[in-house]
Amino acid sequence: MTNLSSQSTLSLLNQLLLGIGEAEMPIAITKQKAAKVLKEQEEQEEQQSLLGMTIEELVDKYGALKEESEELLKNPVIAEFESVQKELKSRLKAEMDVTDEAEIVGERYLMEVSACSKSPRKLDADKMAEIEKALGREVFLKLAKLAMKDLEQYLGKAMIDKFLDKEVTYTETRKLLVRKI
Repeated sequence: MTNLSSQSTLSLLNQLLLGIGEAEMPIAITKQKAAKVLKEQEEQEEQQSLLGMTIEELVDKYGALKEESEELLKNPVIAEFESVQKELKSRLKAEMDVTDEAEIVGERYLMEVSACSKSPRKLDADKMAEIEKALGREVFLKLAKLAMKDLEQYLGKAMIDKFLDKEVTYTETRKLLVRKI
């Protein structure tokens, strides 16, 4: 088997695509383009492979991959990375204002630290009556949303059941539990 360099492989691919001089417009394949094309091709082949499997075969593949991924998570490097990340975040929180940005230069790496993300805006609960007045009662009631967990703090189950919509709907989310047999 001949060991071709990356450059000669790209040259060979270019020659094949050009039909060795027959094409009118030259096509250049860079390493990045070749890698992207190969990755897309592998993804298409994997998808075709999955489409050809029975649901039982997919269950077996899922179980094997889940097992493999759980083993990878047991790697001590992952635990050490999480510890270092936690300590780094703790120190940045202690030493930087939430609006500060920074570049921290180590011996081998440079880290860009952004400002903290803004929290979602919240309405002042004490201003609800004013908001209702500004919108009008009908519009306010259409816009008002209550979370079930919030209602559960104030009302019993029997009272909540009285107010629930009786139509049952389902999400597309399912819990997948896989066990080795």
